[in-house]
Amino acid sequence: MQLPESYVFFSQPKINSGKNALEHIYVELASMDARKPLVLASRQVAEQGLTKKFIKSLYDSNVIIGSLYEEVYPYHYACISQLNDLAELFRARGCDSIIAIGGGSVVDLAKGVNIAVSNEGSVMDYAGENVLRKRLKPFVYVSTGQCGGTETSNEAYIENRRFVSDFLFPDVIVLDNRMITSLTRQRAAEAAMVALTAAIESCAVPYNNPMNDLYANVAINFIYENLHGVVKKPKITHGNLALANAYAMAGIAFSNIPPGIVYSLGIAIARDTGLPRGKCMGCLLPLSLEYRVMKHESIRSELLYALLGIEGYCRVPEKDRTQTSIAILRQFVNDLGDILPKSLKDMHVSRYKFEEYSRMASEMSKKRVSQQDCMQLLDIAWEGIA
Repeated sequence: MQLPESYVFFSQPKINSGKNALEHIYVELASMDARKPLVLASRQVAEQGLTKKFIKSLYDSNVIIGSLYEEVYPYHYACISQLNDLAELFRARGCDSIIAIGGGSVVDLAKGVNIAVSNEGSVMDYAGENVLRKRLKPFVYVSTGQCGGTETSNEAYIENRRFVSDFLFPDVIVLDNRMITSLTRQRAAEAAMVALTAAIESCAVPYNNPMNDLYANVAINFIYENLHGVVKKPKITHGNLALANAYAMAGIAFSNIPPGIVYSLGIAIARDTGLPRGKCMGCLLPLSLEYRVMKHESIRSELLYALLGIEGYCRVPEKDRTQTSIAILRQFVNDLGDILPKSLKDMHVSRYKFEEYSRMASEMSKKRVSQQDCMQLLDIAWEGIA
């Protein structure tokens, strides 16, 4: 790996992973001069007994839970009416921080509430990129192993509006094996595809960012080594914790580059159709790398290194590394069987909307990918490749 002339990398979150990570939350809050959090979770998380485990971990601390709200709507995005109600609850209970337990809309909602209680005016005034101008309240994210793609990133989606700011990173990410739950085979695969897309598009960019590559490479390797085992035996504790770590790292790496073609198209399709993001991205990801080769664009060999490690990487001749990494990735996705669809036609995506999706994806990527490339990839993915 060569040192580039210049690069920029930013990571706000502190990651606590493994045994007794929950018990460190009160220390992290104290370091930010906070001790009365608003705690958000979904009904599903509560039914699994995870909020009880969380509360138990705070018994010997001086943390006072300002309010525990376990009724977050199970939507793909945060609802503004619920957000406003929770902002009022935060103020009424005198809370000074926010803890989100879970993934997806729970974390988006927590970020939205944090915007509301830390700034004046409507939350929607801060939609877009880098509109926020100051630090928010302390925010702790407790993972349950679910991944919507934005939990550990600098993004949030509220009422289908995209918010991007480095102030939206969690301050602390907690990955405790007691909280990492086993997902269904379908949900595990979809979550992994979101993180894998973010990580691959982070390290497959043509320019070199060594710090970003470290996060992305570890995320790819953890997913590659653990996903199939978790899909076969969803209750494997070590495998689920490894995937949760991968999701955390992928979100941070992804926040340091503009969104790539697969991530942008996956978000565009999911927002319009309501399909899971991971299902959309899993269909497009292998095809996108093959499309880049068709266009004679380079794919850095770090991708193969992330998949196989140093020994496997060194065994592959330099001239074969691009094709080998693509072949491995395609086989990896195919080995998931019928869990992920093989084409957009199978997913019943409307072909007449391809132009709209391409425009949305190009705008999200800051024109890093063209509408023409998006259209061509969608056309290829319509039939897919067996």
